Order: sequence, then structure tokens, then C-alpha cells
Amino acid sequence: MKGKWGVIVIIIIIVVAVVTGLLFFKQSEENLQAEEKRMKKAAESYFDKYMSSNESTQVYIVTLGMLEKANNNGEEYDLTGLEDCSKTDTVAEITINYQNGKPKKTEVTLKC
Repeated sequence: MKGKWGVIVIIIIIVVAVVTGLLFFKQSEENLQAEEKRMKKAAESYFDKYMSSNESTQVYIVTLGMLEKANNNGEEYDLTGLEDCSKTDTVAEITINYQNGKPKKTEVTLKC
């Protein structure tokens, strides 16, 4: 009888651990997506304000350091959650639409 209860307790512990792990992973993934969205939005806005499109350039790079410097000079980019990220290696690569000079695609690389 003791062996049966021991197996049940072990199974319950395993199920609780798996569910907790899945919830933690899901929350971490949501936080990462939110940080990427903030970085993307800030980088595209920075591009519109401070960079000009050049037909010979295919990809423009905006670093977290550039965004923080702009914030120090009066901008208000939401960089919440990016405080511990590398200022030079956390980047947004912006590909522009040459017809209108606006961002066509933005890929974010977080190094946190």
C-alpha cells in the first residue's frame, strides 16, 4: 500500500513540475516577444527621424545604444526590459522599401 501512494505522489510531483515549467517557458517567450516589439517600434521610429534612405544601402542598423543616446537627448523610446541587453549587439536590421523610403522589414536580434 505504501508503494502505491509513493508512486502516486511521484507522479503528481512530476505533473506539477512539467506544468510549472511550461507556464514559465510561455511567460519567458511572451516577455521576449514584447521586448522585440519595443525594440522594433523604437528602431523604426529612430530610422524615420535620424536616418535617410540611400539606394546603395540595403540594410540599416539601429543599435540599442543609439536608441538610449536618443533618449538621453530628449526622445522617449520605450526600452523597458532591455536594460540588461548589450548596447552594441542588440540591434534592429531595417530593410527599406525604396519606393517610399519607409521600413519594409525589421529583424531584431536581442543579446541579453
